[in-house]
Amino acid sequence: MNFDLGIMDYHMPGINGHDTLIQMKEKALSPKTKWLLLSSISFLGPENSDFDAVLFKPALSEQLKTAMRDMLHEKSQSTTAKIVSQETPQVGVGIRILVAEDNSMNQMIIQKVLDRYGFDSLIVPDGLAAVSEARSGNFDLVLMDIHMPNMSGIEATKALRNSEYPTPIVALTADAFQGDQDACIEAGMNDFLSKPFQIQDLLNMIEKWVPKN
Repeated sequence: MNFDLGIMDYHMPGINGHDTLIQMKEKALSPKTKWLLLSSISFLGPENSDFDAVLFKPALSEQLKTAMRDMLHEKSQSTTAKIVSQETPQVGVGIRILVAEDNSMNQMIIQKVLDRYGFDSLIVPDGLAAVSEARSGNFDLVLMDIHMPNMSGIEATKALRNSEYPTPIVALTADAFQGDQDACIEAGMNDFLSKPFQIQDLLNMIEKWVPKN
């Protein structure tokens, strides 16, 4: 069966949206279909060109409707995917966030997301740097990875709380077990965000702990 338009999420279990599309093209499934990629990552590479258009999440319903309408009425075929124009709400203007994360890829992703939404952020690679920067800087929120070299997120949080550091600290952890979550709270963290997380999950967590002006 052939469809006029297909919408493909990039992040899916088992196989991502790009690899799914490639397999469909190799098997000549829906060869005339125009494909719209939905992605929460705004810096995807050359694989974008295999899609007819790209829309970054979170996207408003009107943005999705406009993208679909434009694709269905566009006659010409391009070798490069059209990045659907959309304004990102600058919800982070005036908010400073300290991020403690040792993984370089995670650092890049979090930095890109925070920059995109207007947050002022500082990335540090370990707990020792997190303690130093937190004490010397004026931050509204700390995002703290748990497993880091030199000083873990748990140890860093304890050190900050022992010095009566008041800023909310949210754990970034791949450990979803209740015992690990309890350890975060006992160390003085206010909340936790399980990795990998969606952009909206991160935005919701920031909104929860950063007071509105």
